[in-house]
Amino acid sequence: MPQGHLAIEQPFDLARTLTMGLVLRWRKENGGWFSGVVEDTLVMLRQASANSVEFNASEPRDLEEELLRRYLGMDRNPTLLREALSRCDPRMADLMVQHEGMHILRPGPWECLITCVCTPGQRPHRLTSDIERLCEHYGPRVSLDGITRYSFPKAERLAQLTITDLSQVALRMPRRAEYVHRLAEAVANGDLQLEALRTLPHAEARELLLQYGGVTPEIADCVLLYSLDKCGYGMQT
Repeated sequence: MPQGHLAIEQPFDLARTLTMGLVLRWRKENGGWFSGVVEDTLVMLRQASANSVEFNASEPRDLEEELLRRYLGMDRNPTLLREALSRCDPRMADLMVQHEGMHILRPGPWECLITCVCTPGQRPHRLTSDIERLCEHYGPRVSLDGITRYSFPKAERLAQLTITDLSQVALRMPRRAEYVHRLAEAVANGDLQLEALRTLPHAEARELLLQYGGVTPEIADCVLLYSLDKCGYGMQT
């Protein structure tokens, strides 16, 4: 039985949202459920109706519903979002109508950063495989209802490894492993404080991210928009 329900107050398509390609680790299970890990908690989600999403979680919390709403982008105003994205590119207005109900997920900045850094030159299925192996080898195990998944590994854990470890076990390419390792070291020792970027102007936060190898302007913008609620076009989410 589901532990709770999220009431839907605007058009929302769970399957489209979870498979949009931003977070690669949502997996379809039996009975219409999807399994994924949100902040070290294994979460099961299923759209019960146009007005409700059911959820189960391996570690129920008092703020579970609020956490999931933020993660699923349910707290964003779709009208304001459409207007802001349309200012970035007029074609976005038509696309958002075509894909009504697909929300923009809000992953944690660390997971978002590493996933984006590993993206260039990768086909989606290979990127998904690499990220999943990284989690299986170095992330904590979480289980629920006979399903086992792995949390995204913390920066401190990846900083303890060698570049060879990362390239041989999960990331295939030494250069990509080098980027991930150096970012892990920067976050682990406090040189790069991702959450603190929320308090900075967009341009300043972007410039800080661009100091690190593997972080292109496009990647910096993605991390700032998707996980830190910042956009260079004045978008308020």
